[in-house]
Amino acid sequence: MMQPVRMAGLALALTIAMGQTTTAQLPEDLRYDHAATLFNANSFAEARDGRRVDMGWALRIHSARIDRLSDREIARDSVMKFVIKKGAQTLGQTICRVGFPPGHIQTLGSNCEQRDQRIREHGELTVEVYFVDGANDREYLAATHTIHVVQYGTARGNGEPGENQYYVSASANLPVGVIVQNRAGATYIVSSNYNEVVLVLWSAHPSQNLDGSGPRERPFGSSTARLVCSVNGERVAIEDSQIRQNADGFVAATRSWGQARRDEQEAYDVRRFALRLPLTWGDRPLPNRLNLDAHPGRYECEIQNSSREVLRTISFTVADGQIQPHPEQATGLTLAQGAHLVEMRFPGSVTYETRLSRATAARGAFYGRPWQSPEARAMFDAVPNVGQPDMGAPARGGAGASSMRSSSSMRRR
Repeated sequence: MMQPVRMAGLALALTIAMGQTTTAQLPEDLRYDHAATLFNANSFAEARDGRRVDMGWALRIHSARIDRLSDREIARDSVMKFVIKKGAQTLGQTICRVGFPPGHIQTLGSNCEQRDQRIREHGELTVEVYFVDGANDREYLAATHTIHVVQYGTARGNGEPGENQYYVSASANLPVGVIVQNRAGATYIVSSNYNEVVLVLWSAHPSQNLDGSGPRERPFGSSTARLVCSVNGERVAIEDSQIRQNADGFVAATRSWGQARRDEQEAYDVRRFALRLPLTWGDRPLPNRLNLDAHPGRYECEIQNSSREVLRTISFTVADGQIQPHPEQATGLTLAQGAHLVEMRFPGSVTYETRLSRATAARGAFYGRPWQSPEARAMFDAVPNVGQPDMGAPARGGAGASSMRSSSSMRRR
């Protein structure tokens, strides 16, 4: 027998689908977290006359989060709704059940999608994000995103063209970092038993060379990275400087053409990492870490690999044990409680990233949120150009066999 909450959730979903709702802006005691959202596309194809035929794609939501700033009760059968549009035309919508971890609302699971959704359009599209209160079916607009859906070609090993497939580009997030003071008992991507600092960043670094030369070391995918910090220009000692990492989701795809040999493939692999930095504060500090309470001021910290190569440099200010907001957050960028945009720079020679683009970075991040503060514009104007932000277009004849090794793995019907 279906549980009452599940039945209520189904009734609410049907009400939403029939459009019997009213819309308002998100209440002040609910705050959408732009940095938590991660989209992708799930490609579909059918076999016809011995060939694979492109049937379009469905939006897949890896994660989305709304922070609760009050103790107000939220109906347990509330949902989040994602409406995909091209201009004024609605292409589809996806309804995701939500959970209620302490202090926030979050989509359940890591692969929320409407399985019968088939969208053919690609390029620049809009996704409107709504929180739907299960108590009264009222919709609250939380955010409007612009996504770039990339169509790419595939080829079969016999030289025949395969079907086109799709992914949602995450390249604009590559130069972005968000630093979070994760309090004991709280969860921001990772759960904390002590007061710790988590750095969320993105990296485009393939795990294996397409020419078959073997695996590469992921700079943020191992336990060999360390943190080196100065405060107000003076080096400070960190007894345990190791960075612990957690991978949190990725967008990966492989375009192919010709006979899909190693030299006839192009990989796209962007991953989000949650790095547990050796920093702590407050009433439940981690031992042997740098305590923010004891070191107020301006921080400049290098993330280094096992060879002491600098991977990224981050800068932020600490006052009264608290990391201070970035000026961009005063312009309307909303993040989770305790989370802040962090100033992040790349070294002069970048050897590990593959898809950095100054032009893409300067337009904004978090799926279409433009930079508005002079400080953010200056930071992203300094991003180096490395490779191309996205894969090439489908080859002639529908070419481009490809495998989607990602959270957007292709489903066969």
